Amino acid sequence: MVKLNNKTCVIRGEEVRYLGSFDDVARGRYVNGGFETVDGVRSMVGVVCKDCLPVLNCAVNAHFLDGSEKKKRAGILRDIRDPAFVTAAVQNHARRRVEMLLGDLENDTDWEQVVRELKTFLMHGLDINNFDEGPEHGLDPKRALACMLEEQRTMKFIKGLYGALEALDEGREDIEMVDAGCGPVLLFGILAALRSDKTMVTCLEINEGSARMAVKIIERLRLENRVKVVNCDATKYQHPRPIDLLVSETMYSGLTEEPQAQIFGNLAPQVVDDGIVMPESISVEAGLVSKALVSLHGSRFAMPQMAEGCVYFAHEPVEVARLTRSNLLKTVDGRISTQGVRPGEYLVGLRSKIHVHGNVTVSGGDSRISAPVLPPTYLRIADRIADTENNVRVRYTPGVAVESIVPTIE
Repeated sequence: MVKLNNKTCVIRGEEVRYLGSFDDVARGRYVNGGFETVDGVRSMVGVVCKDCLPVLNCAVNAHFLDGSEKKKRAGILRDIRDPAFVTAAVQNHARRRVEMLLGDLENDTDWEQVVRELKTFLMHGLDINNFDEGPEHGLDPKRALACMLEEQRTMKFIKGLYGALEALDEGREDIEMVDAGCGPVLLFGILAALRSDKTMVTCLEINEGSARMAVKIIERLRLENRVKVVNCDATKYQHPRPIDLLVSETMYSGLTEEPQAQIFGNLAPQVVDDGIVMPESISVEAGLVSKALVSLHGSRFAMPQMAEGCVYFAHEPVEVARLTRSNLLKTVDGRISTQGVRPGEYLVGLRSKIHVHGNVTVSGGDSRISAPVLPPTYLRIADRIADTENNVRVRYTPGVAVESIVPTIE
């Protein structure tokens, strides 16, 4: 294997650093045992980079029966110089690759591996460090990418997205979709564009580094004519056309920390009456947690040992708020009865149940957007309180930091 510098791909025009065989590229082989991978091949029509191999393969297959090598080469060159052919080949390859990775979404045994392979496929050739530009608005690219790697959360939202697209497909010539808070990999926008030829997607991202990386990914997939990235604040953005499908996953448990409610408040009224908002609803539940059972990780973080059911709550948590397209929540304001609770010190545990679409839900231990979080203010439940009909009041504005929530006893 020979290192060749300053070689450019005949299709994309980008530099290819290390040439090898088709087998080397397919197997992801390294150069001379080092960390640099083979990123292209020398073909009968010139150097082709790894990203463009699907285009070359498509052209080769199209002219397999053309007869002489000269005629085959002429046909292949003609195809790879045709922008429409190149775009179709890249998108068809991406569609096949994504569908192969996702497989049957009902089979959830390999969710973690599927999500990681999706991320690797979509980020191929991009170094996230080149887009991580320090403190900005919203989540930086690395933290946003970490959210994607919560595999159950990601796969359930994909299931919900596919169900929503199927529901909207009948009777519509096109589907106008907005993904608010798409992050650097814009997974939902890409999947929607590959899944449905009717769908035009606008992805909103407030973090400039994440938005720039998202643009690079859609350019590599040749989806520029189907997917648009807008670097903006989704709580203020006005879409130029009525929206058929609104998707937003900008949330944390208990509707704290992130502006999911504010994004809904701005964009949900822009969705047509028979359109779909995803998630369809987010319930905030609250309950009392004994001081003795507080996680060693501290009150700021979701507690994995509390994820299933309510066995660590002093009683069944109660719903204190619900966000939907018809209930654009501005304040969480609920009460928890102390009746029958043993005297002692307690924290209020907040958790979410996300109804994504249809029968798809995210709850409990599925994700940190649903597992309990604990505002740090302790409440003392005395004998006289526990024996009477007193309430713990939980009141806060959605999006605030967990630490700033101060429950009170009334």
